[in-house]
Amino acid sequence: APPAPPSSSSTSFSSKLQSLRRTAGALYTAGSYPTAVEKYTECIETHSSLKSSNRAKDAGGASSGKDETLGVLHGNRAASYMMYEMYPEAGRDCEIAMRYLDEGSGLVGKLRV
Repeated sequence: APPAPPSSSSTSFSSKLQSLRRTAGALYTAGSYPTAVEKYTECIETHSSLKSSNRAKDAGGASSGKDETLGVLHGNRAASYMMYEMYPEAGRDCEIAMRYLDEGSGLVGKLRV
């Protein structure tokens, strides 16, 4: 049987996440690093909420712990921290991002400090 369509709440979370990601990326590109950090934090929180909601619905399913979206969000926030010269925070986010990414994804090498 095909998977059930996403619920309206998960769809709205997904739309909100995409909007936040675009905003955060634009802020980073514009050099507004402190505000980009805030938006990437909001992205991480929104994605985590969506993931928790989905996990509750799919209780009992095995999880690998890998989540490329969350890894990329932490990596992007790390880049914002770096540009804002908040190096300890950037290093911490790189470490977190690497836990969520597969070694073979090609993204891990960009995060190693």
